[in-house]
Amino acid sequence: MNRFYNFARDVTAPEDGVLTIEGEIVTDPGWWTDDGLVVARDVRANLSQYRNVTVYLNSPGGDVLAGAELYTALREHHENGMGDVTVIITGIAASAASVVAMGGSRVMISPAAYMMIHNPWSMEAGDAEQFRRTADVLDELAAGIAMAYHLRTGKPMDEIRAMMDSETWMSAQTCVDEGFADAILFGGAAPAQSAIGGRTAACLMQRSSHSRAAAMALINSHKPAPEPEAYVPEPAASAHKPVQPDEAAIRSEIAKRASIMLSVWDEPWPNNNCGNLAKMRQNT
Repeated sequence: MNRFYNFARDVTAPEDGVLTIEGEIVTDPGWWTDDGLVVARDVRANLSQYRNVTVYLNSPGGDVLAGAELYTALREHHENGMGDVTVIITGIAASAASVVAMGGSRVMISPAAYMMIHNPWSMEAGDAEQFRRTADVLDELAAGIAMAYHLRTGKPMDEIRAMMDSETWMSAQTCVDEGFADAILFGGAAPAQSAIGGRTAACLMQRSSHSRAAAMALINSHKPAPEPEAYVPEPAASAHKPVQPDEAAIRSEIAKRASIMLSVWDEPWPNNNCGNLAKMRQNT
């Protein structure tokens, strides 16, 4: 039977086990048939055979109830003192698979792996009342998923719900920064806040079609630059009014110059007619 999970004994420690989860998570492997094998029942039966368990996880998600079953089974194993459960995210842990990852006592992630969390969704057919009932069920499922993230990260529920509303994608470093993972494989960055900050890094990893609210939150978090002072032009220099001419002074100056010229013309110059001009002046 093809299953999305498989158990094996750890060859280096026979008392320990290895659980590989790959592909879509479903409620039971033969849900199109009548075998009715429930995932959690089979997983619990296998877990009980081992002490410490390493879970290699690479899944896009799937059925939320199946994810919840796996989460509970893994957590029961280490909470009841049966052994440690180390979850290693090798490629992606999205949707219901991210809930499964929260069941480990320790979560490791490849530097090239990712995690995605969002609200559960469903397909429905029926009248308005049926859709309202489905919406109520989805709200309850979202609350349960958020609790699993909250118990792992210690983040407030309203912050977790905001990340789910935005469909948040996280890189390996962001997973560590936000508390969804403990460390990065192969000597990756230390489990400390990244330079750009935890919540900001998570927002930057969101898909553009789902990041409007986060983008607005980022924009609103920055204070606008102070506006420059209004430009007030300096008052223009007053235009100089033209000085009105003194007609009396001008007349006096003209008369003075005319008198000088006439005195010159009265002198007898050789070969000129200045004397005649003087006589003409006297006759007038």
